[in-house]
Amino acid sequence: MSQHRNLSVVERSSIINLRDSGLNISEISRELNMSRNTVKLWLRRFDSEGSLERMPRMPQPSILTQERVQRMVSVYEQHPFTPTRLFAEEFDCTAQTIRNGLRRAGIRNRKPAKKILLTEAHKTARVRFARDYRDFDFSRVIFTDEKSFKSSQIGRRHLWRVNNTRYEPRNVLPNNESGRVVVNMWAWMSAAGPGELVYIPGRATGATYLELLQDTMLPTCGMPRTLYIHIGAGVARDTVVAGFAAAAATAAAKAAEHGTLLRARVARRAGYFRPN
Repeated sequence: MSQHRNLSVVERSSIINLRDSGLNISEISRELNMSRNTVKLWLRRFDSEGSLERMPRMPQPSILTQERVQRMVSVYEQHPFTPTRLFAEEFDCTAQTIRNGLRRAGIRNRKPAKKILLTEAHKTARVRFARDYRDFDFSRVIFTDEKSFKSSQIGRRHLWRVNNTRYEPRNVLPNNESGRVVVNMWAWMSAAGPGELVYIPGRATGATYLELLQDTMLPTCGMPRTLYIHIGAGVARDTVVAGFAAAAATAAAKAAEHGTLLRARVARRAGYFRPN
């Protein structure tokens, strides 16, 4: 049998003529090399409509009317993490239909930016710091911090938003402290580049940080004669502040081999160093 195709008026007429000559559907199908369903289709249409012309196809009305699309856009502008399946269930269609409608309206599926959730006090403190130290020579600064890598309890997240709005607050996924701790790492960096990366088994303590500063950072930093240290980890703010002064003499003695004079101020609550 030939593959599916549109029959010409001559071929359709041949079906009627062969039936009128006494052939049945199977015989017509073999004679014209077309499927039985095609033969039955045109016989039925001729008997019911008296015509062999193809009927014009009327487009199906879209499930997503202009009002529905506008409603979806309004929802995603305010709540970009809304699952598409909710609208699919409401409009009795597939989620793919909803996604297609959003794309046509300029709403795109994106991975959200992840940022630490900052209060207004945090934002004010950061702006103040940037202004106060706009002209400070950061080539004399060593930054240290701890990072906890965690698995997410909710899996991969996506959102729907318009272009160029990645960092608007409603489009940002807060990097909260939920999840299971996988591994803790500590490192330092400076204008010269990244320093040592150290794995911290278990929970870090003040003694752990003193050991990291004295035995890992100072012997490898190779910084100029005068430097400041910024310690960003929370445990450092609580315990190292008191103990670091007592350990500074030992640290300075080790650093003297590298021509380094150590002067340190540990970050306070806002997490910023304060050079003398």
